[in-house]
Amino acid sequence: YHSIQATFRGQISRKLTFQSAYTLSKALNNLVVYNDQNRLDLANGRAGFDRTHRLISNFDYQLPEPHTASGWMGGLWKGWSAAGIVIVQSGLPMTLTDPNGGAVFGRAGTATITMCPQTTYTDLATPGGTKQRLGQWIDSSAICAAPVLGSDGATGYGNAGISIINGPGQVNTDFSIGKRSRVGGLREDAELAFRVEFYNALNSAQFANPGTTLGTASFGVITQTSVAPRLIQFGLKYLF
Repeated sequence: YHSIQATFRGQISRKLTFQSAYTLSKALNNLVVYNDQNRLDLANGRAGFDRTHRLISNFDYQLPEPHTASGWMGGLWKGWSAAGIVIVQSGLPMTLTDPNGGAVFGRAGTATITMCPQTTYTDLATPGGTKQRLGQWIDSSAICAAPVLGSDGATGYGNAGISIINGPGQVNTDFSIGKRSRVGGLREDAELAFRVEFYNALNSAQFANPGTTLGTASFGVITQTSVAPRLIQFGLKYLF
């Protein structure tokens, strides 16, 4: 694992605090062996959890209290706070497999796809934004049939590596607003804390990786989301 990490923190008048952390990284392993089981060097590639870019920003803001308000009106406007977190990250890597490959070896190992001559891994990505690519994330024209090695048509392994194309990235925002009020009771300084939390506050769709098995109906098709739609949660606590 190699990375460059940077963090920026700030605080303004004890009311607003914020932080942003960015990581540029690459994680490699050889835990999954495809194709020739005797060639562990071919299994070297990006880890399944590798995300090249990851940015996390958060803030906490204690809303200012009006000096002119008093009585119940002053109590209504005091003690409010807002907080939020934004996560922006690149997609997870995918390994594309071909169930028709490796027949001549009795399919002792899972075969990767076979890249066509004169093509590169960058040719696998279809053009356009995420929503335009939902039905065809992978350009199958860059993929050829598994090589035929046996006289009976038995096939050999593919020539592609592992983790050769990324899935969709994510941009997710969570937000909350709350209020704390001194109410007494069990203790003189006891407080009642009310909070409203919005998960996926912008209600934006975050998509999971498409199918990666060549020849199946789901190959290159995104059918699931990785984050739930907007969820709103209410909380009430008595602090003493």
